[in-house]
Amino acid sequence: MKIFETDRLIIRELRKSDATDYFDMMGNPNVMCLIPRKPMTRSESNKHLANLIDSRSSLSTTKIYAIEVKKMGYLSVFVLISKMMRIKMR
Repeated sequence: MKIFETDRLIIRELRKSDATDYFDMMGNPNVMCLIPRKPMTRSESNKHLANLIDSRSSLSTTKIYAIEVKKMGYLSVFVLISKMMRIKMR
């Protein structure tokens, strides 16, 4: 499902067809050195992506979306969006 788009980008929900592009990022040591995780194997990456897709219907305030470059037609990056919840103190 498309969330929104600009002239150059599409911001959308993750899909199973993102598996190869997702692994290209999550299995790359040069990318993962910026994230506090070690690079993933193909199997770990596929499982991680499936978990993200399955969890999108949860009530979590944190969502992960894909950013796709229109001209290139591939997944460029993922964005994490987290809604801060207000807690009312009495």
